Amino acid sequence: MLIAPFIVILLTLQPQLDRGGQVKDEISKWKPGPKVSQELARLDRDGRQMYSLFRDGKLAQLRLMRELARVKTAMEALKAWSFANHSDEVPRLVVVVDPDEFLQVFPRGIKHLPGNLVAGEIYPATSQGPKQWQYLGERRITGMRVAVFRYASEEMGSPTQPQD
Repeated sequence: MLIAPFIVILLTLQPQLDRGGQVKDEISKWKPGPKVSQELARLDRDGRQMYSLFRDGKLAQLRLMRELARVKTAMEALKAWSFANHSDEVPRLVVVVDPDEFLQVFPRGIKHLPGNLVAGEIYPATSQGPKQWQYLGERRITGMRVAVFRYASEEMGSPTQPQD
C-alpha cells in the first residue's frame, strides 16, 4: 500500500503549516471502527496501568517515560493507519524505544540492513528470511528516539501472522 508516506509525515514531522495541523485535526476527529477502538482502549489501559505502578513505587521513572512514549506512539500510529486506510484492521506494530529492542524486529541483528532506514520501505527480519517489516518512521518524544515498524509479510504473499 502507498499510505506509508502519509504515516511517515505524521510520525516524523511537527505540523509546520496549516495543512499539517488540519490533517492532525482530521485524525483526531476520526471515529475508528470497533477493532481499532478496542485496541486504542487497550493501549490506554496499559498506559494507565504503567502510571499506577509508578505511583505505587513498583516502576522506575525512566521505565515509565519509555513505556508511555511507546503507548502514545502506538496510539498515534494506529489512529493514522485507520484514518489513512479507512479501515478497522489492526496492524501489528512494534514501537522501538531502546536500541536493544531492535532484536524484537530483527532477531539476528541489523547488519543486513542499510545504514539509514527509509520510511515506507520494507525490510526483511533476517537476511534470507520471509518475515518482513515496514519502517514507518522515527520521532522524538521527551528526548528519546522512537522507531515504528509494521509487520508487512502478509503483503508479500506470506502468512498473515508472523512465523517465529
